[in-house]
Amino acid sequence: MKKFLFLLSRGAGRGKSIRYVREIQDIFAARGMQAQVEMRLTEHERHATELAHAFSQENRENGVVYSCGGDGTLGEAASAVIGTGCALGVIPMGTGNDFAKTVLSTLDLRKILPATPQPEIRPIDLIALQFENGEEKHVFCINVMSFGFDTLVLSKTYALQEKIPFLGGLSYFGGVGASLFSNKSFLTRMHLKRADGSEVNCEQDNILAALCNGRYYGNGFNPAPMAEIDDGVLHLVLAESMSTAQILPLILKYKNGKLVDDPRVQFESVVSGVFEGVDKPIVGNHDGTIFETKKVSFQVLPKALPFAFLDV
Repeated sequence: MKKFLFLLSRGAGRGKSIRYVREIQDIFAARGMQAQVEMRLTEHERHATELAHAFSQENRENGVVYSCGGDGTLGEAASAVIGTGCALGVIPMGTGNDFAKTVLSTLDLRKILPATPQPEIRPIDLIALQFENGEEKHVFCINVMSFGFDTLVLSKTYALQEKIPFLGGLSYFGGVGASLFSNKSFLTRMHLKRADGSEVNCEQDNILAALCNGRYYGNGFNPAPMAEIDDGVLHLVLAESMSTAQILPLILKYKNGKLVDDPRVQFESVVSGVFEGVDKPIVGNHDGTIFETKKVSFQVLPKALPFAFLDV
């Protein structure tokens, strides 16, 4: 018998998930499954990891964790359940809901919530990351790891959200505007292993690099419209350094998934690799969590995580 944990993020989407507690309870009760569902509200940083870890260890293959928030909560939960057999699902109740755009055909909660008692479990890929910054640190990324201009934008966005919470998703566009006149050149040494087995060793000056398992990030930006989450391949997007005037039209292409034909943007299908900052540390993010490191290694983990797909 399946057991379900709904992780309700207090911060995501300005507390949106809390408003749906009674509706979720009623959906499961109507099917006689009220004893199979548990709801927990995240109270502090990394609390989602703690709750998902305890639940997945107890229920293993019989467990399903629904992350009710944004990509940050989802990334925490993924790191907690991997290796237990417990499935992970996403309910789009955050601000950006970017991974949900890849796995769901709609973000309408009126259609999504009634489907949660009967998910279809299929495995998806993950990205394993290893940071070297004095000490080694390992994390798992479910959606996108990136560094450069977009992380600068993200840091400005978080600052805006803290100052003006009611902006919601619009704060990302404010972050773009606040970042346009900052330093946008990031010299990076790269070793990449492509999906076809060939290798690349180079040093490049880029404005951004995005390593994609999913298709969307940054509140709907679409760097890799071709990405599939169960094909054992990651899509690396590298944009060369450019002026502020050149960035503005590129942002529109980035938003709409139209970068593929732009000569200033390089695409690689990769399975593993290493990025190293040449003249300064790499400042990046994985699933929206900002990091700073001298070097980061990555590897795709094919079909590593059971995922709860919903028929909507």
